[in-house]
Amino acid sequence: MNGNVGTTWAASATTLEERCMAATAMPDALRQYRASHAEDILSATVEWKNRRNPLRDEDYQGIADALGDDASVVETVIADRERKLSGHVEPAWSVELQTILNRYDSEEERVERTGYATAFAPFVAYVKAELQAYMSACSLPMNDERLIEQCLSAYVERLLGIGLKTVVWELHVARQAGSLGDGDAKRQLRRYFELLATDEYRGHMYAKYPVLLRFVTQTTVHYIDFVKEMLDRVSMDRDELASFAGVGDDFRLEDMSIDRGDAHDGGRAVAMLTIGGRKIVYKPRDLHIHELFAGLVRRCERTKGFLPMRVSDVLTKSGYAYEEFVEHGTCEDARQVERYYTRYGQLLGLVWLLHGDDMHHENIIASGEYPMVVDFETIATNHVTMDMPDGTDADIRVSTILRDSLASSCLLPAKTAMSADGTSVDISAFETGEQTMPGIVASPVGLDSADAHYERNAVTFSKDGCAVTLDDAVVDPYHYKRQILQGFRNTVAAAMTIDADEWDAMLSGEDTTVRVLVRNTSAYARFADFIHHPSALKDMLDVEAILENLYVYPFRDKRIFASEYRQMLAGDIPMFTAQLTGHDLHAPDGTTIDGVCERSVRERVLDTIGHLDEQAALQSRIIRNALRMEPGMEDAHPTASVSSDTDAEHYPIELGTRIADTAILQETDGTVSWLTANRSDTMAADKTVDERYEPGAPTSGLYDGMAGTGMFAAELYRRTHDERWRDLCTRMMRSLMRRKDRGITYSGFTSGLSRSYCALRMANAGITSPEARRCMTQTVRMLPAYIDDMLPKLLQRDNPQPSFHLDYLTGAGSSIMLYLRLYDVFHDMRIVEQTSRLGRTVIRAFPETQRNADESDDMPYPTGAAHGLEGMAVAFWKLYAATGNREFAEFARMLWRKSDARRSGAKQEDAGKWCRGKVGVLWARNELAATAGADGERFFEDENGRAFPDKADINYIISAMTRVTGDKDGSLYRAFASFPYSVAAKTGTAQRAGKKSVEDEREYLRKHLHLIAPDVTMSQVEEEAERLMTDYPDLYDNDDTALRRAVINKSRNEISADDIDLYKEGYDSFAWTVALAPAEDPQIAVAVMLIQGGESSNAAPAVREIIGKYGEYSQWEKSF
Repeated sequence: MNGNVGTTWAASATTLEERCMAATAMPDALRQYRASHAEDILSATVEWKNRRNPLRDEDYQGIADALGDDASVVETVIADRERKLSGHVEPAWSVELQTILNRYDSEEERVERTGYATAFAPFVAYVKAELQAYMSACSLPMNDERLIEQCLSAYVERLLGIGLKTVVWELHVARQAGSLGDGDAKRQLRRYFELLATDEYRGHMYAKYPVLLRFVTQTTVHYIDFVKEMLDRVSMDRDELASFAGVGDDFRLEDMSIDRGDAHDGGRAVAMLTIGGRKIVYKPRDLHIHELFAGLVRRCERTKGFLPMRVSDVLTKSGYAYEEFVEHGTCEDARQVERYYTRYGQLLGLVWLLHGDDMHHENIIASGEYPMVVDFETIATNHVTMDMPDGTDADIRVSTILRDSLASSCLLPAKTAMSADGTSVDISAFETGEQTMPGIVASPVGLDSADAHYERNAVTFSKDGCAVTLDDAVVDPYHYKRQILQGFRNTVAAAMTIDADEWDAMLSGEDTTVRVLVRNTSAYARFADFIHHPSALKDMLDVEAILENLYVYPFRDKRIFASEYRQMLAGDIPMFTAQLTGHDLHAPDGTTIDGVCERSVRERVLDTIGHLDEQAALQSRIIRNALRMEPGMEDAHPTASVSSDTDAEHYPIELGTRIADTAILQETDGTVSWLTANRSDTMAADKTVDERYEPGAPTSGLYDGMAGTGMFAAELYRRTHDERWRDLCTRMMRSLMRRKDRGITYSGFTSGLSRSYCALRMANAGITSPEARRCMTQTVRMLPAYIDDMLPKLLQRDNPQPSFHLDYLTGAGSSIMLYLRLYDVFHDMRIVEQTSRLGRTVIRAFPETQRNADESDDMPYPTGAAHGLEGMAVAFWKLYAATGNREFAEFARMLWRKSDARRSGAKQEDAGKWCRGKVGVLWARNELAATAGADGERFFEDENGRAFPDKADINYIISAMTRVTGDKDGSLYRAFASFPYSVAAKTGTAQRAGKKSVEDEREYLRKHLHLIAPDVTMSQVEEEAERLMTDYPDLYDNDDTALRRAVINKSRNEISADDIDLYKEGYDSFAWTVALAPAEDPQIAVAVMLIQGGESSNAAPAVREIIGKYGEYSQWEKSF
């Protein structure tokens, strides 16, 4: 094939950096071009910067600086589309390309046609020839023919990963041009493959996509070098490998499975080698970190109670290693399963101690009763410094705490968002079962015909490797929470026995390197997907326009971006390492980015060891939260942090004290945050919702975040005038105002808007705060823009959840309520005018949400205040009261009539909740009844407008209660079987929380403290109790409450009030019965509760006696 690569289109594949170097090498020509093309340069620069991307104007200078380019030269070569300044340069890759093409003769050296890969036949032939020549000269015993076949298969996969999109695109171009003739799509595909086999067509395609040609050439050269290097190393290490694999003289390289992971560092990748029947994993990177991990395991195993672990064998060499292949294995009995999860907990502790992360499902194998790490790269790791301009210092501190915790390890269940719509997957090594990944990267569809195309389809993957099995069934890991937590404690206990000298020796390896994940590798996959699109493969500037977007990631040192950029241009997934004892980052090309890690891995580990008690307690809470350990379970984290002994008067203060004591205060900017468990409902690809609680900084909202906590603190200040609540509330408002809530919804309760409620409560409490006033002012000023943004969404057709844009909690209803409150503060009629505009749009949008709804259907507005018509009616009646606009009054009444129809419909479900249910209906009725409209107009003109206008609901309930006494299977049938009156009844039991009080709490603790809190002494408790009574006399005015709180404090909140009471006698159930008689027309209602009465029916005789006596002596006896 003709190897004469055209200069013009080869130059199109040169990088921006290469073009700048070429232009700079001709200073006279550069000056002349700039003088004669000033307008063109300006126009091209504006066009370049105005393309759709997240970059700011100043970022382009930053990009040039990071890459070492002169920004003015960059602007010039961008304008030089004809390559007048750089077209004369013959790039190195083009020389290699000519060698490859010159070696190929389509007649004499044709390779087997392999479908789409036929487009790259010259390259496949070249790789085959190079590897054949190398292997024939190699003295290593191997199956040459099989190995070459396997190498070519992996190589073709790499090529198609780069070029298949383009080949498929050109298939459609040829089809539309009529080049494939008539016939079905499969026949047309065969004709296209015949076309691909011709030199003429391939030459045309190569000239059209010179960037593709460059990428393929780079990949080819890198691949050949990688395979040769690997075989050279195997040959050099033959004796050691024979011993490592246990094959002796039977050494023979039989199989080689390449590309078992991403390609880094010039196309190097992990490979599976089969030597003498034994599988060995070749890893082209340093693995001295394995020695640190194995040494720590061996040291922990010397501690009593720590179960022996299995660590895979590794043959470590300079810059590469061979690792034992670990196979999945099943457990033989239930005891092995328990031991597996105890060891899993131990592994949690080991990874946490070394600050490891990325231990996802592919990196852990369940090998019988042993969880085994199969990728040690990130068993210890480091982090680079980031700039977070949009966050508060307190929130950043929370993020740092979590980054260094087990929450980031991938060993605990956690959902990772994979798309903008919230779709997420669990990639952890804990939860088993298939996971469905949204279509982040386009995948080929229908490749067996000319209809082939690309789609972003969901991809399902399994976690079979880390699944624990017993009797051919996958074990549910949530059944082994206690074992996991105990395993973690085993590691912590073992770590406490290691002295400072031992830690120093283990962490002194200056040659030990760790992998540093500067960003999620899935981000690189997205960028690779974009730059391999045919639209980007005609000119390298189009590729670089995409890669420039890497710059927006907030690395403080943008040299990291520059290295990522260059590694991706070279065809690699970017990779970085750091020394165990160093602060610098190292790129595969030898570049050192100094000082980007605030602390070395060694320093981070030693800091953890120095605060082991405190930090282990936090990790225990993170484990409990992740494993959903329920209150009352042994070792579970208590849901209530306030003692059950606290009376109602002191409860708010003690709760507030607990909140204040756990606050993370940052004096650098005067902000505050907390480490909280935030509800995180995630949606799987099948649209099922999984309710979880993820650790993080609190949200900004009133409903579930800092704005609500701020309101609580403001109210505490209003009632107590204690300055600590004023300070805490002021810090929260400052924090709220410094946050930039990116995911703002259109709710007055759950979004950034809701911080105004905190500001309103602060004003009500007499707390003067510039931030609070600014908050309210900003909220008012943003009203027109907010409404302009919201209106199109309200009117959008085919919205899958239309009510969520309109309702009282999450939509326009809540916004109307908030702005009416702000109107009361500012008395600015413009607020009312804009809010009225929003109200009128809701009225227009509402019919669309009802298009497919049945009159009696409970959706899309379920009965209740939060998402129902009732809550919306409240908002619009109050809007009517503020404006006098009859349209709003009529809409509110219409909503209430519809809600009446809903509640009387057959599909209605009774739910006793404010959010969704009849409690919310009653709340709405009270709000409507209490709000006077224009001229004092009442919402309910008569009793027909009340929440329950007839007795249908009440009669239904009484009918059900009558069956309790009248049906033979009713729980009170025997008690009322011969009773002369019809009775409607309901029974139940109430469990009293806690345990019975003891006469002497101090004596009780002396007897049981060693069981309750083994690490706490009675003298410590008594000393802490004395301090509490001295410092907080109002809260702790007796020994008992002070002693109990002291136990909790000295255990670092590991112990709850329920734990303290564990050995006390419990209460029996409280039995109760309520009854109405006569059932058909009730005249008497009786409620009986027996304190510690046991079974619920035990209260029935008293009820029977009361009703009987009443019926016997009353004037209405005959009515029974």
